[in-house]
Amino acid sequence: MSKRSIKLLEESAQDAPLKKDIRELGIILGNILKEQAGVELFETVEKLRALTKDLRTEYSEKTRKKIISVINSLSRDQAHNVVRAFSIYFILVNAADEVHRIRRQRSDTFKEADPPRGSLEEAITLLSGKNFTAQKVKKILNAIEIIPVFTAHPTEATRQTILRKILTISKLLLRRELSVNTPDEETEITMELKAEITLLWQSNEIRFKKVTVQDEIQRGLFFFKDVIFDVIPEFYLKLNSHIKSKLKIEEPSPAVFKFGSWMGGDRDGHPYVTPDITKETLTSGRRLILSLYMRDLEQLYTSLSPSLNIVNVSRELKTSVKKESAALGVGRTDGVSRDPSEIYRSKLLLMSLKLQNSSENKANGYRSPDDFIYDLNMIYESMRDNKGKAAADSKILPLIYKAKTFGFRFVSLDIRQNASLLSAAVKDIFSYSEVTDNFTTLSEENKNSMLTEEILSSRPLKNSFSRLSPVT
Repeated sequence: MSKRSIKLLEESAQDAPLKKDIRELGIILGNILKEQAGVELFETVEKLRALTKDLRTEYSEKTRKKIISVINSLSRDQAHNVVRAFSIYFILVNAADEVHRIRRQRSDTFKEADPPRGSLEEAITLLSGKNFTAQKVKKILNAIEIIPVFTAHPTEATRQTILRKILTISKLLLRRELSVNTPDEETEITMELKAEITLLWQSNEIRFKKVTVQDEIQRGLFFFKDVIFDVIPEFYLKLNSHIKSKLKIEEPSPAVFKFGSWMGGDRDGHPYVTPDITKETLTSGRRLILSLYMRDLEQLYTSLSPSLNIVNVSRELKTSVKKESAALGVGRTDGVSRDPSEIYRSKLLLMSLKLQNSSENKANGYRSPDDFIYDLNMIYESMRDNKGKAAADSKILPLIYKAKTFGFRFVSLDIRQNASLLSAAVKDIFSYSEVTDNFTTLSEENKNSMLTEEILSSRPLKNSFSRLSPVT
């Protein structure tokens, strides 16, 4: 047998689980179509699926005409349901394919001696092989700043409701893939899949109104909240594991990721992105990230039960709890446990109250994310220094990375505007303040020089009496 034949057989074997998942999801969807819309719809969908498969395998004008004939025979309602059926089918296929990618990656990790190509592990291994010192790698990590920027897609009409159902279906497939399940557990997962696909069929897949800027913003926040927020710690867990094993670096890596967005800030040719929309975007992001931090603190409150009767904590932490309890009017026994010896819980309760005050713009809140991170580091260092390194790395470090990544705004908002409007505004300001009347006709070099000089100058260019154009 040739090498090519062996490779094709291996690929076919690797793809067998994907085909199994797609076949099972297709059967579930088919049963739901019969149950929800009748056997006739199911048979039409199956007929079209078989014909299009034949056409794809071997093109035939006869087959093409059959497909057109079936489509032309459909009423508007029937055609709508056929389109919905295929749309949901492809959603399920995509979900299965995403899970299969994870399956393949895990398989490659187990069977290959070398790190997977393009992986984080490979990058660290390459650095190690080139004799980079731990100090050099630390310097590289401290210099790195990666900022993926999410852009608006006003033509994207998929609702958050549908996105969440797709996410749930993917998680169910992944749960089955990553676990050894009993027959009862397999049955439970199948039932849950059927329930989610049924709800998918019964839900409006797209909006039946014009997509607004607020819709774009909420869609973007969905991905940050429901996907990215909880996977950030997983990235740093892998990174820290590799730099420790390959480069003998014990301390955690600095945060290298931040996120940006144009949604709510892209005014270039977009008349609906107003200053009020931008303010609303920033406010929504701030409230959402603070609520997620409060959720995580609540989970930590359940976990962090070390008692002063058994293990000590840092003097700084004790002083902090005493001082902030007085400032916030909270007794050390306020909370679920009502045990004053569980001082980490006392601190977490105070932190949650400060976040709540920050969210509501009240006094005694956090002035900046740096203050919040300082408190998290205080707990982290106290636990590490008092026989709790494993717990600190597992419980506290993930939230520190989240706070360093998202701050108090979730994502940086890029304010984009057409260059001609910016130039006109600068010309208006410079003309009023008697810097120059012909800014727009200057060379780029002179513009840059003048802008730099005025930005660095402490002299104000406008005041409350300035008469600038409304656009400026």
